[in-house]
Amino acid sequence: MKKKFWKSLMFATLGVFALTSCEDVPAPYPTPGSIPVAQVVTTGDGTYDNPFTASDAVALVKANQAPSGKVFIKGKVVSLGVPDRNGNLVDVPGNEYGNASYFISDDGTTVKQLEVYRGYGLGGAKFTSEDDLKVGDEVMVRGELTLYGSTVEVANGSELYQINDQKIEFIEMGESSGDGTWADPFNVPAAIRLCETLQKSTTSNSYPSETVYIKGIVSEIVTDGNNAWSEQYGNITYFISEDGKTPNQLEVYRGMGLNGEKFASQDALKVGDEVIVMGKLINFNGTLEVTQGNKLMKLNDQIVTPPDYSNAQGDGTEANPYNATAALYRCSQLDETTNNAEAKTTEDVFIKGVITKIETEGTNAFNAQYGNLTYHIVDEGQQPVDGKYKNELLVYRGKYVDGDPFASADALKTGDIVVIVGKLVNFKGTYEVTQGSRIVSINGVAPTPNRPDIKGTPAGTGVQTDPYNVAAAMQAISALQKTTDSSNQHTTSEVYVKGIITKIDNIDTGTYGNATYFIGDKDATGATLDELEVYRGLYLNGAKFTSSDQIKLGDEVVIVGKLVNFKGTYEITQGNQLYSINGNTEPGGGDTPTTGDDEAISIEENIVTITNPTVAPLPGDAGTTYDLGEIFANNYDNAAVVTEITPDNNVVITFDKGTGTSDAKYYTGTKGVRMYGGNTITITSNNNKAIAKVVLQCDKSNTVAYTGCNAKRVNFGTNSMTLTNSGTNTTQLRIQTITIFFGE
Repeated sequence: MKKKFWKSLMFATLGVFALTSCEDVPAPYPTPGSIPVAQVVTTGDGTYDNPFTASDAVALVKANQAPSGKVFIKGKVVSLGVPDRNGNLVDVPGNEYGNASYFISDDGTTVKQLEVYRGYGLGGAKFTSEDDLKVGDEVMVRGELTLYGSTVEVANGSELYQINDQKIEFIEMGESSGDGTWADPFNVPAAIRLCETLQKSTTSNSYPSETVYIKGIVSEIVTDGNNAWSEQYGNITYFISEDGKTPNQLEVYRGMGLNGEKFASQDALKVGDEVIVMGKLINFNGTLEVTQGNKLMKLNDQIVTPPDYSNAQGDGTEANPYNATAALYRCSQLDETTNNAEAKTTEDVFIKGVITKIETEGTNAFNAQYGNLTYHIVDEGQQPVDGKYKNELLVYRGKYVDGDPFASADALKTGDIVVIVGKLVNFKGTYEVTQGSRIVSINGVAPTPNRPDIKGTPAGTGVQTDPYNVAAAMQAISALQKTTDSSNQHTTSEVYVKGIITKIDNIDTGTYGNATYFIGDKDATGATLDELEVYRGLYLNGAKFTSSDQIKLGDEVVIVGKLVNFKGTYEITQGNQLYSINGNTEPGGGDTPTTGDDEAISIEENIVTITNPTVAPLPGDAGTTYDLGEIFANNYDNAAVVTEITPDNNVVITFDKGTGTSDAKYYTGTKGVRMYGGNTITITSNNNKAIAKVVLQCDKSNTVAYTGCNAKRVNFGTNSMTLTNSGTNTTQLRIQTITIFFGE
């Protein structure tokens, strides 16, 4: 009957169209977007008193009509936990994080079920036991509806307001107040509402607010697990609210004490304490929080007055340098770092100030070996109050003009007005000019750079048929920018240099097969005029040294390699090789390696591919991938030294300190193993198959890919491969996954 009615209606409608004028005839088909999407009709309205049903929520999300912000949804628990990639059930109630993932539906079946992803218990409290929530429980959850891939879910950070007969009152959040400054801090409702406007982040340093001040009353303190107080770190994770109660509270993640000091104990902070927190707000995967790096500026009656940056001047350029106050303010806007190798710094900036103190004792006193000075500067014209200067900036291990070493501890004096250029950093809460800054002027005068004296007469053009003499090589180096990182060298292209061997530091006839020695020019009497270091060079034709007598003092050699000014040392950098010895260009010993050459290694962004030149992968072998983050997660603490692992019966993976100064370590933040300069990784197969290819996926942060030193070396054995991260300790190779291809 209904079909007939609609059919009659359709023909009647067409008849009406036929009787209208041509101008009124509509287009034969609807234009895109002209038909409105039907509004989803729901049982509830998403409020506490009239929550959505689970099927309401699913329908709204699929129709792209889900309301923004948190809503209430009721349903019956269908299942608890979700399977990981190995099929193990995770995110169940009672896990170490206190949250749980579960599914709800209107009737407890899987029909139109809704996932609640990593939600919390009643009122946002943590689940403490697997019995806190059960299949069949009738619940009401408050959270944000979202579509993750094809899964409709309640986003991370939801809270329950009902479990069966247990129902708690929902208290509306109060009015916002404050502008986030020290003079007028945000109250907690204002901070929460600002968090809700932020883009969701998956790391603690992405999409945060500017540094703000938030006042509140401590409502809850985390006392167990990874976020409880520890003597090592001295931070505490806690919550604050407007009234000191747990509804509508804001998480303060791993907060520090007054002015960034460590909390002395777990009970140094108590529920009911009135606080003002200085930090950055973040929406961390749906959890609204003050992110790590925050600190207390008020704890009850104890108040720390924030720095006064009102006298900031300059823009950091050479023409208009920052004063010390402006530099400190710029530091205050930087994310805190705890590792110089990962320093979150500015670009190079110019800073002008008056020296108030020079470190003369301890590890930061002048050291003739390195030639750096640690000192403090303030704004010009400032006078101390009670012996202390306002806005004093630390210049950490600075260098002389052009980065040359200081000649002595008294190269700078208290009262000198200096202009320096360097990078600013917030290092563990200390605002400073980080290591490597350079002097531009002292009391208005630009000093002359410390350069080695060239005694001989430069000769040669640096080509094979006309090599540089040592004086000419040193002259070429003097025009180069100084570098402090062997993986980012400021070098010439390859040149030929001729000289007499004057000193031999080391000849390695083992794994590396290289030698460090010096060559010089001689005058008519045989005295050395100029001397140049040859750093870790190879033998003739790039072969390894196999005997310590392959070179000797007095040999006249021609070397081909790149020139570099490395921290003030003039040298032919690593990777060079002998072209001739006393006119002989043929090897007098040593084998040219068929493997282990840099040509076996290719790098594309954060992927390092190592190919065995003599063995091809087995046909159809897609490779076996080992995720180091997963392998180490359950057995190693953060920053633990790693040695040998056997992920399965096929391979053994061994990490070794090698010639480095630091051991390889596992880090949870980068989900893998960090190899430092000199460290090695050896992969040995247990299946009697050769290793044909290895692909390393490395950590990548913004535009920086941690793929190790450019001078990495690889050697293949019968059933093994050894990779050496040749470089300084700060040249990190951060391996997250290893994919191995076997060959015959």
